[in-house]
Amino acid sequence: QRNCMRALHEQRAFDADSRKSAHDIAEKAEGRGANVNGFKDQLSGLVSRGLAKSKKGCRGGYWLTAVGRELLASQDQASSEHAAS
Repeated sequence: QRNCMRALHEQRAFDADSRKSAHDIAEKAEGRGANVNGFKDQLSGLVSRGLAKSKKGCRGGYWLTAVGRELLASQDQASSEHAAS
């Protein structure tokens, strides 16, 4: 699910107005030809954990919540501190 969170962050999907489709997220995370259905399961997991929100429908999509952004930032910080040691 981290790759989904990273893709949402890199695409600056931080609110409903900047939401991204599962297709856009899959392509950002894995490139063209990525399995979108596999990403929908991961994204659904992020939504159920409160790390992302979603809007359904033909113009629907996903975006990171503040909690999701904070978790990603703390994981990045821990990774950089581990690499420095």
